[in-house]
Amino acid sequence: MHVFKLSMAAGPTCNAAPEGATLNGACLIDNDELPLARDGALLALDRLGFQSCTFLDAVKLPASPDVSRYSDAMRQAFEEAKRDGVSVLLYAPESAA
Repeated sequence: MHVFKLSMAAGPTCNAAPEGATLNGACLIDNDELPLARDGALLALDRLGFQSCTFLDAVKLPASPDVSRYSDAMRQAFEEAKRDGVSVLLYAPESAA
């Protein structure tokens, strides 16, 4: 499983934020091949209405990570990714300063 740290721009069909807003987040993809995992993340974000994203970081998790140390949100995302193949965590929109 790969975890990607992302910065995403909301498109016109995005329900998570107004068009043009920038959100940070993470995408968990249950695939050990980096190129396939990146493609899976892009497809998931496209389905959610994001028009672009920047990959900020990527981590490959061990085969059996110790999820007891994860936050509740991360643990839920991990379980969702294991079940559905993908999970997206969104953080609050950045303020335009």
